[in-house]
Amino acid sequence: MNYTDLQYKDATQIAYLPFLDKVNTNLPAKPNGDHYTIAELVSSYVNLDAAYKRREAALGPNAKLDDPIDELKSLIQYTNLSDKNKETLLNISNDSYNWKYLACRDTNSDRGFYGCALETCSNPAEKGDLMVAFRGSENMFNSYSNDWYDWILADLGLINGKRTLQHYEVEAFAQELIDSGIIANYSDKEINVTGHSLGGNLAAYFTMYTCKEKREIFDNIGRCYNLDGPGFTEEFFKSYEPYASEACSKIVHYKASFVGNMLKSHPNETVKYIHINDEEIVQSSRIMQKLTRHDTNNWKFDENGSLTFTDGPDELGREATFLSNFIDAINLEEIFFIGSAFIFLWLIDEDKNGKPKFSVPKALILISVLGSLAITSFAVNPFCTNMILGLIALVVAVVLIDRKDLEEQIDEIIKTIVQNLKPISIEMSDYFNNLYKKIKDYIASNVDFFNRAVNYGYSYATNNPIIQVNTTNLRACAEGIDRINQRLANLDKRINYLYYTIGLIDILNILNADLNISYNNTLKRCSNYLYETASDFERTEKNVENVF
Repeated sequence: MNYTDLQYKDATQIAYLPFLDKVNTNLPAKPNGDHYTIAELVSSYVNLDAAYKRREAALGPNAKLDDPIDELKSLIQYTNLSDKNKETLLNISNDSYNWKYLACRDTNSDRGFYGCALETCSNPAEKGDLMVAFRGSENMFNSYSNDWYDWILADLGLINGKRTLQHYEVEAFAQELIDSGIIANYSDKEINVTGHSLGGNLAAYFTMYTCKEKREIFDNIGRCYNLDGPGFTEEFFKSYEPYASEACSKIVHYKASFVGNMLKSHPNETVKYIHINDEEIVQSSRIMQKLTRHDTNNWKFDENGSLTFTDGPDELGREATFLSNFIDAINLEEIFFIGSAFIFLWLIDEDKNGKPKFSVPKALILISVLGSLAITSFAVNPFCTNMILGLIALVVAVVLIDRKDLEEQIDEIIKTIVQNLKPISIEMSDYFNNLYKKIKDYIASNVDFFNRAVNYGYSYATNNPIIQVNTTNLRACAEGIDRINQRLANLDKRINYLYYTIGLIDILNILNADLNISYNNTLKRCSNYLYETASDFERTEKNVENVF
């Protein structure tokens, strides 16, 4: 079955619905081993009678729609479902409501993982193909478990270049699909895999893992669609070769936001950048417009269910690419070590009078920051955790212990450490020299990208190498401003003359006018700027002519 972009998106949205497996488990088994459709599961879960009464009270008795799926969607708006679940259900296309729900692995409460298997049939009477869909990171504010398992252990854990807890869950789910007989039952059908956000990364890993370990699944995979999910580190791809190259030839990576551009895409992947009109996204700020590109509800599909694409990422996507390259170039332990050392040195630094620059509130803020770094680093590497926790202990010591005593203790400790470090001082020197060289080389190789990303003037100049400046017009504008200023000065003189001709009653009005009308120095500075700019461009033009 050839799927549209919209249908892949539908599959990822079905994976976000939290109640489907519970309803599927509680309903009696259907005859002949058949499975319930999404429409049947939703209808069984919500109270349609109550929803019908609410709709009738709001719209009258003639609001019923002829199409059964349109009718179900209409009633969903009057149920007690959460706004998020309502939005998800209403954004699933009608045909996808006829898909059948086969099975899932749900360890969301203790691992943050959810994956499901669907039979994608437009006609419930006919057997369709198999779709495997993975849930992505859930709202950070839903629960603490989501923050920990999705955003810390899974999303940030990807930076480490190793398998995360949810990757192990993907492996277990693949085995369950085999053990349950689903893979065997659909051995004559194509398997497609998809996921949004973190789910897109899990879908890509499912494809690579089955390529290496479960060929009975991989050989039937047609396509894997990673919908704006992060990629992997270069180290991860290398560890999975040659299977990564084979598996990634089946992966299509759609990128729309900062998230989708994080980490690397394999050279064998098909990468496409989704076109999104930011002006159609209503948000409080331009930054929020960029961030909400990640939400599939802001993606525009044409009448054929297809997305439109652009040539490359937006500015946040380019910054994500820059960060991903940096992560691959510099070892993460080195990043944490350098950053933590600077923080600590800044904290205990003295001013020129020998007094400490730190304060207790400042130290407590830094302790909070370092604590967050420790939690983050646990997902990346335990070495970083130990290092940062040790640094936090030092910070606490600085705050709580008398500074003079602490200095004496640290002085003794440093003397002991220096004596013990002498044999390895050369190795340490080489390490930091190599680290410095790596950072310097990386910055040098990316200076053009960095300038384009953060220096608007450089970016404009490189994108517009030929400019035309009309210095005659610049001087004409400057002369116009000077004339306006002269008229203000003349008007000010005429107002001053009025003081001799009016009575005391109108004196306050004249004072008010006099205060607001006079020769304007700001206008004069603007005029001077235009004159100077015109002269600078003419002088530059002459210099260029002399060179050539």
